[in-house]
Amino acid sequence: MQEAVIAERFMGCRGVAQLLDAFSCSGSKKSWCLVYDLHGDSLSQILELGPVPARGVRVIFGDVLTGIACIHKAGFVHADVKPPNIFVRRSGHGPSDAVWSAVVGDLGSAVEVVVTKLSSGATLNGPLNGKRGFAWLVVPGVLLSGQGDGQWDVGAWVAAAISGWLP
Repeated sequence: MQEAVIAERFMGCRGVAQLLDAFSCSGSKKSWCLVYDLHGDSLSQILELGPVPARGVRVIFGDVLTGIACIHKAGFVHADVKPPNIFVRRSGHGPSDAVWSAVVGDLGSAVEVVVTKLSSGATLNGPLNGKRGFAWLVVPGVLLSGQGDGQWDVGAWVAAAISGWLP
């Protein structure tokens, strides 16, 4: 249920998967089913086919960064940006006429952060609930201190999309 409460805060945010419904799956308060409006395939599935054309990478990257900016503006970090959590829609018949769009999904690892103002600047503080995502995409700050903001993860998946190579 926590993910549904968090997801509701991002309703209307471009680049963030939109929650359509949340309901108890088994009649208990512990098991919830969340229904999202997800775009086509995950970026993982697309990368299995090879590199994404440069124009597609620019649009996908822009949409996901827009979503992450909305998440940050609301005082949260996603904490698990990775290809399986990025959903991409491509329309058109071939790479040259494709129209791309993307959303970041799986807000189950998102956490609210507290911004502490220090004389040297601002730092983000907030627990990441022990969730660290894919080792090759993990933000260095998460590994070292349990804190992160998503920029490292996004850079890693953009490199993977351009090269078509997943470690």
